[in-house]
Amino acid sequence: MKRRRRAFARGLAIASAAVLLAAPEQYASATGAKTSAVDSGAKSTASVGALPGIPGSSALGPWRSFQQPMPAQSAKNGPHQVLVVLGSATHVTGKSLGKHRSLQIRTPLTSDTAVNSALHRTHAVSMRPLVPGLTAAQARQLHSAAQAKLGSAAIDLSKVQVVQLAGGDASAAAHTLAAAPGVVYAEPDRTVSPMNTGAVPLPSSVGATAGKADSSAREQDSGATGTDGVPGNAALGTSLQSFLNAGGVDATGAYSLLKQQFQQLPGAGETITNVSVGDLTDASTPNLGPAGPTTVVQNGRRYLDIPTMPLIPTYTADATGTLDPTGSTRGQDSALGEVLLDFSVMAPLPHDLQRPGMQGSGNSDLLGIAPGADYRLVVPQQPTFSQIAVALLAAARQQPRPDVITASLGYGTDAFGFAGRYLEDDPVQQSVIASIVQQYGITMVVSSNDGTRLFTNAAVGPDGGSTATAVTGKAADTTRIDDDQLSTTPSKVLDSGAIAAGGTTTDDTLAVPPQNGAAASGNGTWATTRLNGSGIFSSGFGTRIDVSAPSDGIPAFEHRGQTAQSVTEVLSGGTSASAPEIAAAAAVVLQASRLTGQHPSPQDVRSLLERTGRAVPTAPQIDQPLHVGPQLDVTAAVQAVLAKAHGSHVTTGTPRIVRLSVAHRQTIGGLGGSYLEATDPGYTDLAGPGTGASATGEGLVGPVTIGADVTGLSDRDGVSYALRIKNHEFTSAVPAIRLTPTQMLAAAGLPVVSATDRQVPLTFEVRHGNEVLASTTHQLTFGPTDGGYAEALAPVVQPVVEAGHSVQVRYDLTGVRNVSSPQLVVSQVGHWNPASAPIFSAVHTAPLTGLRGTVTVPADAFSAAAASTASVSSKTPRAAPSAARCTASSPPSASTAVTRRNARRRRPWLRRDPRSSVTCWR
Repeated sequence: MKRRRRAFARGLAIASAAVLLAAPEQYASATGAKTSAVDSGAKSTASVGALPGIPGSSALGPWRSFQQPMPAQSAKNGPHQVLVVLGSATHVTGKSLGKHRSLQIRTPLTSDTAVNSALHRTHAVSMRPLVPGLTAAQARQLHSAAQAKLGSAAIDLSKVQVVQLAGGDASAAAHTLAAAPGVVYAEPDRTVSPMNTGAVPLPSSVGATAGKADSSAREQDSGATGTDGVPGNAALGTSLQSFLNAGGVDATGAYSLLKQQFQQLPGAGETITNVSVGDLTDASTPNLGPAGPTTVVQNGRRYLDIPTMPLIPTYTADATGTLDPTGSTRGQDSALGEVLLDFSVMAPLPHDLQRPGMQGSGNSDLLGIAPGADYRLVVPQQPTFSQIAVALLAAARQQPRPDVITASLGYGTDAFGFAGRYLEDDPVQQSVIASIVQQYGITMVVSSNDGTRLFTNAAVGPDGGSTATAVTGKAADTTRIDDDQLSTTPSKVLDSGAIAAGGTTTDDTLAVPPQNGAAASGNGTWATTRLNGSGIFSSGFGTRIDVSAPSDGIPAFEHRGQTAQSVTEVLSGGTSASAPEIAAAAAVVLQASRLTGQHPSPQDVRSLLERTGRAVPTAPQIDQPLHVGPQLDVTAAVQAVLAKAHGSHVTTGTPRIVRLSVAHRQTIGGLGGSYLEATDPGYTDLAGPGTGASATGEGLVGPVTIGADVTGLSDRDGVSYALRIKNHEFTSAVPAIRLTPTQMLAAAGLPVVSATDRQVPLTFEVRHGNEVLASTTHQLTFGPTDGGYAEALAPVVQPVVEAGHSVQVRYDLTGVRNVSSPQLVVSQVGHWNPASAPIFSAVHTAPLTGLRGTVTVPADAFSAAAASTASVSSKTPRAAPSAARCTASSPPSASTAVTRRNARRRRPWLRRDPRSSVTCWR
């Protein structure tokens, strides 16, 4: 078989992008005079020693993030406890210890002598049921329900015991107990992790878009809900929340459909419970320090009291499964990063329906996908395996029962350098989830996991940073977190019936950069990896993942301040964003179904969201298809529900464009990974973000996406979309079309560099064949630009090259400000981004003698980089394939290289890293 290499051409050119300033030791933001080089190419130099790793920076400043490992991500084990599943013939016979009678704690004694011996050797001091108070009849019902999906793998929850140890290693104790014949399974009672990425502060420059629109644009942002039912929230109108647009989850068409048909907000009449982790404190909590309280207590109940949202009741779940409406927690997350991310995409109300005194303004005027729903938050007293399982059951059994439960939780094994794992990789959690879905008919949504997040220094593998989660129909083939957590072995799980949520990029420019010019360069939606999107996490993938949703650059709140209402706007993400987006959409589907006399099961809801979603491609640099499920389309899902009921008291309507959105991607840092979409829909600022001396000019090279929120399309087969600018036409199979400002100005016959505004009239059409089903016009004004911008664009590299061959890298620094002594840098394996990766080192450089041209990177450059690769094994030592990455970037930072091994891949290969580094894996 011919050997092939896949070269990651990753948009990593930084500020002087791919520009190294002054001495090789100095990687920093671009300063100094612009180079006078005029040649059209560069000659590669011999490989050099690894350049020193220092904190990354770019022309847009240093990487800024709040992200740190959560306590749950840092702790290998929870308390000194082990979960033990006893065999059917093994019973607890120990005496009651009398303390905490509701927990039913007993001495560690059973009817099986081998189990008793193991309990003695592990220094067990007590044992109690996982779910105290569960009657025999209830246990049989839950077990039977789980068996319907899991077969013989379903665990009888009445046989699960929490064994308390006197101390020592819980993992070793679990192995000892698991070896006893009377034990089916045993595992340490570890902690779970929220599946969010950590947050990047929303820069003040985002507010600079205000005040430049014409009157029609200002009306759109006024805060009033339009006659079509489309809310006027500022964050929607400016596309700060671009994930809601037609190219994202396509949410606002659902608003219009439900308003026109039923006079209801999306989600009305449905209840969504969020099971999550975080601190629940109030003004009476002692010793809060600078964190301040996170909730308020009113009339004997605790609430989240967040701007733009309704009051959201909170509950703590203790080890017995009792829900306390005034319960408090501490030491989990004082910023409520996970909790508020979840609610930020689901719950914010239309501006004119927000509570008096709690209305959002500008960036804080967020809008949710299902603002009409009732919400609850359930937090376990401790984020352990056992208490998460009990909290999920308690949430499901609360009256009235919720219609949807969302859980953005998983196993943060990336804290140890290995990709995170799906929550159902644990058989106890999976049995609980299957029981909830099957017994109670509740739609559950669970994050698929975030792979290797930014805080780990593990190298990013050729699959983009995650390990696959596959679905299997055989119980004997399943994996368990206790076995696979410190490996790259794919997880294999049964299908519990829950929706496993994958993540997509919101508006990516790294997988196939716009400057690439290929057809795919207009696509901003890809399966999220560490090599695209924000570059700080990778979505879980595999046949178990059902539906995906945008997962990077998501505007959200975090608690920061001295009152429960003190929040700040941040950009966050992860499959922690995808799961609540999908959960909110599930509630909207249930609402529309109920209103039309339909009664879908959780399986029906999942199937509908899959069927009406849009296919998600894999970036060309990745070594295998990344199945993250089709991307959620809320409007298409509601339209399908109405179409099924057509002929009764509803109508599907005729095709209409109820809103035209304009999103403008502007890089603000992270070498393209950190960006804003907010813009005045009538005015595109090419000199910003920022004003005056702080203006970066990134607006000139950031693509503009025009999206059409369309209703009345009961069938999308054969439907296409077109954007016309004068005699030029741009088409797409999805209702969003992305172009660069240069493309749009050229189509209008206008110059790019100008000291004055320019107007570009455009027409957006919805077509079926040659027939125009709907259309609308819009005028977009482009602001002045001198043609300069701060951070260089990603170089262009072919995605696949033959092993042993050189790699051609095309670059263009024209317009980049303050370029001095630019270099192309080949990085060490797996660490392509010196601005956001913890560790970066260069193994090869080539001076760039012109502002544009092509560099030939010799094949031996990758061999030199591969020499520094470290191999990693799972249970038995295995050789890992060598790897190398070529980076066209600048500021370095370094890290140990950990190479992921694909057991089925034997041939050498090379892959291109989309971030601007040229990344090569061999």
